[in-house]
Amino acid sequence: MDADEIRTLLGDNIFERAKKYRKRIQQSTCTTNEDGVRHLSAMVLGSGEGGEGKILLYKSDDLLEWRYEGVLFEKKAVAKVFECPDFFRLGDKYVLMFSKIAQNINAAYFATGVFDGRKFTPQSFCEPVYGPQFFAAQTFEDDKNRRILIAWMSDWTRKPAPDDEFIGSLSIPMRVSVKDGKIFLYPVEEARGFLTTGNAAVRVEGNDIIVD
Repeated sequence: MDADEIRTLLGDNIFERAKKYRKRIQQSTCTTNEDGVRHLSAMVLGSGEGGEGKILLYKSDDLLEWRYEGVLFEKKAVAKVFECPDFFRLGDKYVLMFSKIAQNINAAYFATGVFDGRKFTPQSFCEPVYGPQFFAAQTFEDDKNRRILIAWMSDWTRKPAPDDEFIGSLSIPMRVSVKDGKIFLYPVEEARGFLTTGNAAVRVEGNDIIVD
């Protein structure tokens, strides 16, 4: 979906607000119920301004007209731009997840904390999977009420060939849980049959994992 298609779907007001931020914006949605009657849809946009990453919050009653609510989260010295954000409730905490770009290592970043309907206040931070080949992670809730995460795994140092049919791969679906402010990721039960203790194409040299 290009910028014109997004503009048609979401309206100009989002783009007007985003002019002061970096043009590369990523979006995801979550649903909240603030007054017991109305169901408001909330959208978080990843952005960057002045070398500082920011997450912007929008809300809508009908998924057509969106209101800018302000900066949901910002933090210096994390990344110049926050990409591919996801924001959801897990137990009695809220989890904000985004990917760090324009860093030596582009990786997924997690924060857990409280949300008052407009502002997210982080209480702890963690990177349960650290490395460049774990990016753009997104989650969904399945029919078993599990929060499932899938991430994009790609070698950022490898330039795609013109005839490549795909770039990278998707991670094994993982169940997200939080304990004492820390995020834990475990392969879902349905995928554990694919796990093995070794592979002929993978070897470990020191602290490096080499894929032939």
